[in-house]
Amino acid sequence: MSTGNEVVSEFKRTQQAIGKAQAKAQDALEILEHRGVKVSADMWARADACADLEQAERWFKRSFDVERAEDLLD
Repeated sequence: MSTGNEVVSEFKRTQQAIGKAQAKAQDALEILEHRGVKVSADMWARADACADLEQAERWFKRSFDVERAEDLLD
């Protein structure tokens, strides 16, 4: 039998994972801006909506090399 605490814990883990993905995606855009690459409001919105940590990590790694912000997101 599951308890209410298990449901709350699973919800909390999910929210934490989403928060990590959003933070990593935002970090990628901050790196672009630091490099002098213009980042649009639409791209910030996509970073804020990112819930996939693997995708955010890909964006983060690409942020060091891409020339245009549009090339970052897949």
